[in-house]
Formats: sequence, C-alpha cells, structure tokens
Amino acid sequence: KKLYAFVSILGYSRMRFTSFVLSMDIVTVLRSLKQAFAYFGGIPRECLFDRMKTVVLKGTWNEVVFHPRFLDFAHYYGFRPRACKPYRPQTKGKVEKSVHYVRNNFFYGKEWTDLADINHEARIWCDRINGKVHSETNEIPHLRLQKENLMLLPIKDYDASYIESRIVSRDCRIRLWGNKYSVSHEAAGKAVTVKITEQNNVEVYDKDLLVSQHELCLEKKKTLVDPVHQEALLKVVYKCDELISDHKKYLIVIV
Repeated sequence: KKLYAFVSILGYSRMRFTSFVLSMDIVTVLRSLKQAFAYFGGIPRECLFDRMKTVVLKGTWNEVVFHPRFLDFAHYYGFRPRACKPYRPQTKGKVEKSVHYVRNNFFYGKEWTDLADINHEARIWCDRINGKVHSETNEIPHLRLQKENLMLLPIKDYDASYIESRIVSRDCRIRLWGNKYSVSHEAAGKAVTVKITEQNNVEVYDKDLLVSQHELCLEKKKTLVDPVHQEALLKVVYKCDELISDHKKYLIVIV
C-alpha cells in the first residue's frame, strides 16, 4: 500500500512531529492533528495548512472554503486555520524542509514490519531530533517549546470517527468497505448511521440507539454476524420462544 507522511512543525520552537498513514482523507488528517497536539502538549493559536483537497474544498488567492468537518475540528480546539497562498511555496518553507528531512534522514538503513512499527520508530526519531540544536535557532526545540505559549488541550478529545449512512437490508445486514455486518432485526429496512471509531470498532446507530457493534474487519468479502442478532432474528421469523435446533435447513424470508 502507498504510505503517506504527516509532517508538522511549530513556528517558534521548531518542534517537529511526524507520523505515517495509509490515507489522506479528512478523518486521517484530523486524527493526525490530534496526535500532533498531544505530542506538543498544547494547541497553536494559528495553524497554516497546505491546500490539500481534504482541508480546502475550493479557493482563490484571498478566499478559501474549508471542509466543514475541519472547521468544526478547528472550532473545537480553538485555533485559527489558514491556507497557504497558491504557487508560493515559501509560505510553508519550514514544513517543506521538514518533509525533505524526513525523506533523507529517517528512512535510510531501516526496515519495518507494519504501520505500528514504523510509527513507533517515527516517535523515537522525533524525540531525538527535537533534542538536538536546531540549525536556524541555535537552540534545542524541546527546550524552546516552553516559550511557545500553546493553548491547553481540552479535557475531552474531539471524536474523529468515520461517519457514514447506510440502509439496513431485509436480512439485517449493512455493507461497509467490502464486508457485511449484522444489525438488530428492529432496524431492518431503516436508514442508520455507521460510525468507525478510532479504536477500529464499527458502531451502528438507529437515531441515538446503538443497534450493533463489531470490530472492524480489514479483510474483504466477509460477513460478521453477532450470535445475539441471529438468535433474535430467528425467534421473530419462527414466532416462537425457543429456536428450532436444526434451523439451518430452513429458508428464511423476511417481508
């Protein structure tokens, strides 16, 4: 799979944070920003972003339209978002240098087993370079961070879950990312909200009621069935209190 690097740097202290992800969608960007804020121990009052499509939907030289969920995230953490001027790479020179530094310094002579392993090594690497004297400030970023005057982190983290809408099929299943997940029979035929949490759990809500919960399956063409959902469905179909022991030989049709 293609690997992307999320790179951020504080303007005054030059503290760097780098992580690696498999996507550049809006939820991945928000989760990466949360990790950066936690690593820095606070939130900058102003954040300058490249004009990536997941953050800036459209814009001109002087005006931009930010992604609504990104604006919600910025409002929650209290920072002012800014977009770089088009065709002016010097407006983001600090982070551009950091990208080159990651490419030329981090990768050489290393091997990793999976995404968790490379991010573990990236955190160690960040700690090491943030503890060295910076070539431009002639100070150690980690010590200079104390003068950065960051805003405090909120008590509760922003919920950076994937949120999508689905219709529950008549056999009480939803389709999600190439797989099927069982749902309570009471939600059959309804439009539901599907949330993929940061802990990789699939939660299905009928309005505010949680009607299903599964662990996210990373494979394809799989069907994940909760035995509780299956038993409740069979009871409704057969209209009895006890299940027929050999129910697999019956054809179930829900109308």
